[in-house]
Amino acid sequence: KTPVGKLPHQITPLDLAIYKIHALPQTYSSPCNPSGFLRQNPPALIGSREEFILLGFADHPWLELPLFIILLITYPMALMGNIAIILVSTLEPRLHSPMYFFLTNLSFLDMCYTTSIVPQMLFNLGSSRKTISYTGCVVQLYVFHIMGGTECLLLAIMSFDRYVAICRPLHYTLIMNQRVCMLLVSIMWLTGVIFAFSEATLTLQLPLCGINKLDHLLCEIPVLIKTACGEKEANELALSVVCIFILAVPLCLILASYVNIGCAVLRIKSSEGRRKAFGTCSSHLIVVSLFYGPAISMYLQPSSSITRDQPKFMALFYAVITPTLNPFIYTLRNKDVKGALKKLLRNIFNSKHNKLKRMVIINETHPEEFILLGFANHRWLELPVFIILLVTYSLATMGNVAIILVSTLDSRLHSPMYFFLTNLSFLDMCYTTSIVPQMLFNLGSSRKTISYVGCALQLYLFSTMGGTECLLLAIMSFDRYVAICRPLHYSLIMNKRVCILLVCIMWLCGIAYGISEATRTVATMWHQYTGSLTIDQPKLMALFYGVVTPTLNPFIYTLRNK
Repeated sequence: KTPVGKLPHQITPLDLAIYKIHALPQTYSSPCNPSGFLRQNPPALIGSREEFILLGFADHPWLELPLFIILLITYPMALMGNIAIILVSTLEPRLHSPMYFFLTNLSFLDMCYTTSIVPQMLFNLGSSRKTISYTGCVVQLYVFHIMGGTECLLLAIMSFDRYVAICRPLHYTLIMNQRVCMLLVSIMWLTGVIFAFSEATLTLQLPLCGINKLDHLLCEIPVLIKTACGEKEANELALSVVCIFILAVPLCLILASYVNIGCAVLRIKSSEGRRKAFGTCSSHLIVVSLFYGPAISMYLQPSSSITRDQPKFMALFYAVITPTLNPFIYTLRNKDVKGALKKLLRNIFNSKHNKLKRMVIINETHPEEFILLGFANHRWLELPVFIILLVTYSLATMGNVAIILVSTLDSRLHSPMYFFLTNLSFLDMCYTTSIVPQMLFNLGSSRKTISYVGCALQLYLFSTMGGTECLLLAIMSFDRYVAICRPLHYSLIMNKRVCILLVCIMWLCGIAYGISEATRTVATMWHQYTGSLTIDQPKLMALFYGVVTPTLNPFIYTLRNK
């Protein structure tokens, strides 16, 4: 049956539209009234405002696990590195200069930038539910573009700061005074916010026409414009104009600044002066290249020349990889930051040592400190072990905190099994924290010592947590035995009172063991004579049961548990 009684070749688009409207069910008050139609059918026919499905790498599912692991490692590293830069730049008086003031802003931006997208990415990559709520998408859209636009402007300001420092050194303090720096940063943030709000709000006005699938890893303006239906040429034009001001103009200013800096550096006669000037600017140039390259290819490249998966890799690069690398680029190539970081760590450990020393009166017959030889015969092992410990400790802490939060906040997990699992996660956090910070300090510095008080405290904590965990694993196995072999009596046997009683007994026994047997080693070494142990075996064993196992526990319990 054809519309308005015409032959198929005579049907116009207008005829077809009229036919579709009149063919709607008569349950609506006024089918031909657009306002009534919108009121009756908002989600299904116009666009789903409930949630979006982020397809990600749906065509390449084998990529999901490697990406999940990479993000899980890089995100804690990015947070730790940027927090370290903020602390060092704030606490060290020698770094109270315009350059480090801008660097602090960059670190804060990078933290917010990654936090706006990585947790959602991890959730989608680690589960079968690849969705984001409409509200979550809107929040991500605003925050991500505020931080991105602001960072573009900040990199231009930092290049201008370097230009003044090298090309106008005598006027540097006059030009880049505190008032000017605050004004520049305020303008930068205000412009970034205006850019994000204007572009994101315009994009969100576009109709979706029932489409709720985004072929991307996150909610980004170009992807939403591409997904939307209707007239979107105005949005594309507005995005291009704004990107010229946010990306192209700052990049031109950066290039102009560095052309002048290059000319000024070449005029410096001493090779040491040239090397120092290039060293100051090289870090910033690397960061600019890493950030602007992918961003320009994403926002200024014609959409026809972009492949399907290119935006996803570009977003991973400028939103995850670059913020992770920034702290290392600025610290590894900057002696001032490295020196300040070492001084901060030294002060932290010295203050802890002095407080403990005042609290405990040390007998004159006791040594004041111990030298921990570690891998003294294998110095090449220190750097790899330091990096591995830094990554695994961050992962262990995040994983165990996640399990504690999930088991506490989700009412479906309020059962004996997850009550014991929460205790295991808390034990693992305390277990690793009692030894890993000291290990990192010793591996990262030439001073391989631990105070007598610190050694005694570590001994008691480590032994208490280890003994308690041995008992907890036995309790958890008993809980599984009752659940599987006595399912009808499970709620009766493993009631709340019994669970709390078991945990209390476990902690009391663990504390008693830790206090009474603090001088002993853990069970893996008890039944071996000292003569049968190699010189490095206890060290490797301690790394395994003190670091590796507590790191793996959260992943073992989460990856295998729906």
